Order: sequence, then C-alpha cells, then structure tokens
Amino acid sequence: MCIDILGHYGSSDPLLAAPIRYDGAIREVVIVQELDLTRLRSYEMNMMQLVLDWAGTRIEKARAMELMLTQHEFVEGTQIYQMAGFDEKVKLQAARHEQYDQPYSTVALRVDHVNLSLIEMELILRQSMREIDVIGYDAESETLHFLLPGTPQEFADRFKERMEQTFLVKGGQKR
Repeated sequence: MCIDILGHYGSSDPLLAAPIRYDGAIREVVIVQELDLTRLRSYEMNMMQLVLDWAGTRIEKARAMELMLTQHEFVEGTQIYQMAGFDEKVKLQAARHEQYDQPYSTVALRVDHVNLSLIEMELILRQSMREIDVIGYDAESETLHFLLPGTPQEFADRFKERMEQTFLVKGGQKR
C-alpha cells in the first residue's frame, strides 16, 4: 500500500487484502478498495473471516466437481487436456480477456524429442507451473500446449524457455 507524505492513499491502492485458502494454501486474494475504518469492529472482521472461509470451501468443492465432470476431456491417467478440451479453455480465457481485459497467453512446445511418457512430463512440468496454468496435448504433432491465465503474451517465451530447461534438467533426454 502506498501512502504519500500527507498520509493519503493512492487511488488505485487496495486498503485491505484478504486471503482465500483452499487445498491447504492461499489460492486467491480478495482486494478491498474502500472501507470505513471508524466502523470496523471485531464483529465485522469475524464476519469477513467467515465469508472468506466459506468462499474457500465453495471454490474447493467447485474445483473437485469440475474435475469430475471434465475427466473425459483429459488424456488418460493425466490432467492434461486433449486438444478439444484445451481449445474450449482457451475460448473461455479469450472471453475473459474481452470482458475483463484479463491478459493470457498460449505457448506450444514440441515434445517429440523428449524421452518421457506424458505422465512423467506432467509430473515434471507441474512442479514448475502455477496451479491455474492449463496443459493440452496434440497427439498428432506431439506438442504440448500451455494456457497461461493472467500472463501477458510478452512473458510467454520466458515460460517456454523455462519448460524446455526443466525437461533438460529433470531427465527429458533426447531420443
């Protein structure tokens, strides 16, 4: 939070950031822009904590339901989308970009030279990725596709380089 010499807050600076936890970690953050601090009491703070806990539980249950409903869209034994399911995720992200101006990027990485199964590749890659990033696989071209929500396209090349380096370091020898 930025406070100037006179003690005024910047117009775009959040007054309060509150974490939403699920899966045992902070996964989302609620930003409060305006708040009357003179009216804030322990009751209001307890209510906010109750709402944040409830939101975390709802998100966790919704994610589990989504996983169950979309299981048929994954490559068997993985959480890597087949291309049809991946393309749908990209379309949803494009709509978010149009409506909310939320950036995203996509990256393609050929893996025909990597001597690992898809399951092994996923285990290696997920360690270096954010939970919100999505992986798709095109079996015809032996290419992994990545959807990176919240990541502007100018940072996508850096992500691709990091994934290529991850394969080299973690045992993805060339065939």
